[in-house]
Amino acid sequence: MHWEADDHPIKGKKNCKSLLIGIWDGEAKNALRIDLWTNEMEVNEMNHFFFQMFLTMADTYNKATGNAELSRQIQDFARNFAKQLQLMPKK
Repeated sequence: MHWEADDHPIKGKKNCKSLLIGIWDGEAKNALRIDLWTNEMEVNEMNHFFFQMFLTMADTYNKATGNAELSRQIQDFARNFAKQLQLMPKK
């Protein structure tokens, strides 16, 4: 898989090992998803990807709802996730 964006500082196609798309069905009031990843995606890369996605979701949730407290709880979950997987360097 490859991706490209006009506003990315590095021009041209870049490799993409994983893609998550969430879709909201307003009529049925449920979420649908498309999850794709390549065979080359290593488990540690997937762990980092999910950690970063949790942080991104916390930020998006806060922007969309203004609920800073629940956003902080999602961030706390993400940090605990990273700690459990030893993704963060030890201080």
